[in-house]
Amino acid sequence: MKTVITMHFSIKCVVVLLTQFVSVLRGELFTSNAHLQTALYAEKDIASLLNSYVEQEQMRLDKIKKLADDYDTHSNTALENIDSYLGNPVNAFLLIKRFTLDWDRDVLPVVSNNSWDSMFREIEQARTDLPSYEDLKGAASALMRLQDTYLLDTSKVAHGNLGGVKSPELTAEDCFELGRICYNEGDFYHTKLWMQQALVEREVQDEKMKQEEEAEAEEEDLVPGGKIMGEEEDMEDMEDDNSLKKKRGRAEMIDFLAFAHYKSSWMCLLSECPPAECFLLGRLSYVDQDFYHSSLWMQAALEKEGEEKLKTVKRMDALDYLSYSKGVLGDVTQALELTNELLKIDPNHERAVNNKRYFEVMLRDPKRKVPDQERPGYQLNRDEYRNSKEFLTYEALCRDEITTRPKHRLTCQYRTINHPILLLQPAKEETVHFDPWVVVYHDVVSDQEIRQIKQLATPRLNRATVQNAKTGALETASYRISKSAWLKGEDHPVVEKLNQRMQAITGLDMDTAEELQIANYGLGGHYEPHFDFARKEEKDAFKSLGTGNRIATFLNYMSDVEAGGATVFPYIGLKLFPKKGNAAFWYNLYKNGDGIYNTRHAACPVLVGTKWVANKWIHERGQEFRRPCATGEDE
Repeated sequence: MKTVITMHFSIKCVVVLLTQFVSVLRGELFTSNAHLQTALYAEKDIASLLNSYVEQEQMRLDKIKKLADDYDTHSNTALENIDSYLGNPVNAFLLIKRFTLDWDRDVLPVVSNNSWDSMFREIEQARTDLPSYEDLKGAASALMRLQDTYLLDTSKVAHGNLGGVKSPELTAEDCFELGRICYNEGDFYHTKLWMQQALVEREVQDEKMKQEEEAEAEEEDLVPGGKIMGEEEDMEDMEDDNSLKKKRGRAEMIDFLAFAHYKSSWMCLLSECPPAECFLLGRLSYVDQDFYHSSLWMQAALEKEGEEKLKTVKRMDALDYLSYSKGVLGDVTQALELTNELLKIDPNHERAVNNKRYFEVMLRDPKRKVPDQERPGYQLNRDEYRNSKEFLTYEALCRDEITTRPKHRLTCQYRTINHPILLLQPAKEETVHFDPWVVVYHDVVSDQEIRQIKQLATPRLNRATVQNAKTGALETASYRISKSAWLKGEDHPVVEKLNQRMQAITGLDMDTAEELQIANYGLGGHYEPHFDFARKEEKDAFKSLGTGNRIATFLNYMSDVEAGGATVFPYIGLKLFPKKGNAAFWYNLYKNGDGIYNTRHAACPVLVGTKWVANKWIHERGQEFRRPCATGEDE
């Protein structure tokens, strides 16, 4: 039974080893769910190849046959509803993982034989559509981003609860690999979370296996005659071997976890960290002048020291380091309390006597700064911007934690402006904010039009870029995870029809607007706060277009999103949740040409589901008589 399980996991991985050789030849699958679908079709093709191979090598390759069946079942189930399946980031992570880590470890040793060569050549033809290790890193990074943005509990995610949405459960090995990917990326905060969860899952897994073995032993005891001669010794050897593997696996998890705690932790892993080790880590941090982590580890050492019968740490030494670290961090009251405790143990401790005088003077200083409240762990290793008020507000809006009441009475109306296109089918306009003016138009694009636009855009999707503010060059960025394609009116009548509809609704000329940009967001796809218009210092941003700045944005939502994916405006507290067929519209510039800075907005990470949008950026040229310049300087 164990051999079958090993092979089952092994062949999950077989096809992805090939992808590491050609990863540079294809785009990143994780940045677009539409492109990630190709991996499922490739998986189905590979299942057929494996089936043919197994028929030729039936006796020797029975295990590979089992994997082929698993491929077939998995891909058929996923292909029944691709958007639903790939819209779940855990499904997508596991899909990528099965073709990377699992392949290398379990499958390659089994299939390395002469008869594999012909099949290898056929798989090479299909491998270009398979995920790479770059996709694996991207998928793991997406899960970490979702975990931070939506404050997802690690245990709940591991047990199939993705922000209230049912999701596949993760094994101890899955949690371990997530932690190891984070470790390799220098993300020790998430390493700690997932390694700790891996240990929890391993304990549950080991306990379950132990119960099954005990049940099997009880059944064997009921069989007349007992065990065959020699079988008992073999069973004991197998149990010793399994026990050794368990210990090694657990030790490897603890090894990663301990280093991650040293690099980023604010608490000791109580079940695994002896006082002496906590003290050592605290002293290492102290020597590095990392007084924050020194205080945390020394605190842990003190707590554990009290539980020891045979002392491995001198309480006096831990108090010495801890009191000074607290003082440096600004917690002078606590520093003085710890110093007094140290002096009770050794009243003549010279450094403690001097520190006590110093702390007492500091407490009498009226200008002394009170330390800020401790930040959540996920914020500790972030850059200054991602801990700024703007970014934290953006994340809070994504979590739907901020609700602002409108200052004005909002309105809904039918909009025709005597335009022939709108007379028979008026635009359904809902004002969602007055200053700046932001409106939502309902039922702008039909389901049939959306299907056609997606079909046109999918083969053209490329990693979305941003414009470098200094050089003006287009480049990819970690703060924008999606793929996009550009469609012209002449590409298909449905595109031209949508362009005409947007012109009718807005009253603005689309001849100088940019082409319709279709964007498909990938795993945890997002776009952090940004402006659509070019600021004054970005003089060359749209120079090549020769149409001036972006005067307005028309954002079409082409899919519903099950969870996450909202468009949020941090400075006005506005959030718009995607609704298929609807569109949002706002002006980016005042009539005098200055930018409306409160339109700074962001696309929240997609937690569950698939997000498609169609952007139309409208430029200044051609609008002179449609939106005349202001008569006043401040309009």
